[in-house]
Amino acid sequence: MCKRFLAIFILISGSASAVAEEKATPQFVYAMGDILASEAHCELTYDQTAIAEFISKNVPVSDIGFTGRMNTATAASKRILSKQTVSEKTAQCFHIENIARENQFIK
Repeated sequence: MCKRFLAIFILISGSASAVAEEKATPQFVYAMGDILASEAHCELTYDQTAIAEFISKNVPVSDIGFTGRMNTATAASKRILSKQTVSEKTAQCFHIENIARENQFIK
């Protein structure tokens, strides 16, 4: 009985940790928030289908907390972007536009 309980415990805890590890990294979430927050700030217009495809390829379906973390990251980026100097905005928008083009968010 004890061995059976131990085997079930190991099976369950192994499954739980495998599921827990299946989520977008914090770096990805922060970057995605910055990219999305920069769309209006940099006067860009993203292809919504391209964004959906990018998320589909890069965020595990099991990551149920992704949108909440992404929304928090986007809101934080918007606060930071609103305080940028002209030169910071130029650098930000130049880099974001390159990223957006590389990932086909814009043509």
